[in-house]
Amino acid sequence: MLYGSGAFLLGKLGLPDNLKPNNSSKKNNLLESKVDRPIPATDITSAKIIPASVKQCANSTLGFEIVYPKDWFTTYSSEDQKCLYFAPYSFVIPNNHNKPQVPITVTVENPENWSMAQKFAQNPNDFQNILKSEILNINSRPVNKMVAESTGEGSQPKGFKKLTYMVFDPKIPLILIYQQNEEKEDVGQMEIILESMASSLTFN
Repeated sequence: MLYGSGAFLLGKLGLPDNLKPNNSSKKNNLLESKVDRPIPATDITSAKIIPASVKQCANSTLGFEIVYPKDWFTTYSSEDQKCLYFAPYSFVIPNNHNKPQVPITVTVENPENWSMAQKFAQNPNDFQNILKSEILNINSRPVNKMVAESTGEGSQPKGFKKLTYMVFDPKIPLILIYQQNEEKEDVGQMEIILESMASSLTFN
């Protein structure tokens, strides 16, 4: 009976303060761990976690998504132009509907014309020489990569580089192109950016 009475009084009166567990320290540790471990940026449209160093662009009209460097810019004048033009500087779409002169463009190709587009990109002509052509495996998808150099016969000065990534999709095959516009451009860095963008492509 004494044991039962002691347990009853202990439960009724509670433990002394010096014997109670300190829950505040656990809460502080939890808050500190949340601060020390920031969550990566999340894209609301696709609910995918994306690195903080890039931004995501979605073209719901054509049905694809792509990421690009966070300090770059993209713009459009109509919904179907979303995510087609990219540059490390701000720009506008010309009123005459011509393509803006930016380093990286995305072109939508007709699936029926894909073979013809591949042949055209892989063959040299009066305006460019093909320096390299290879097939990459990106996300279990074959991607044609071409490196070309301008001959000087067209609008581009001689020796300017052009990088092409041809990504096939049964509905909307896409062609990602980097065109060197200035001699001081870092072509190697642009190649890294273009391949990263090709690797990020998802189709809806």
